[in-house]
Amino acid sequence: MNIIYNIHYLRKLWYNFDVFYMGKNNIVNIHTEFITLGQFLKFVDLIFNGGQAKIYLQENDVYVDGVIEKRRGRKLFNNTKIKIKDKEYIIKYEVKKD
Repeated sequence: MNIIYNIHYLRKLWYNFDVFYMGKNNIVNIHTEFITLGQFLKFVDLIFNGGQAKIYLQENDVYVDGVIEKRRGRKLFNNTKIKIKDKEYIIKYEVKKD
């Protein structure tokens, strides 16, 4: 259990963003200007590595701001809305506190 927690903690540090859950919507706070759709899919545990992003996007409908997106390199900025199956996520930019 402790090892799993450490892996998730290190991964959050590596990608420099954290996930917080609020009601039905998932708020993803990022500390950089943007993240890519592939990074997002990996962080929310829909894929295990970056190579799976292309396949996942081909086989599943992922909506970014209401439009189906198939590009894993699509940049997700502040207030971007992502819908995957029955879950909705919102990207929020948050200045990193030192």
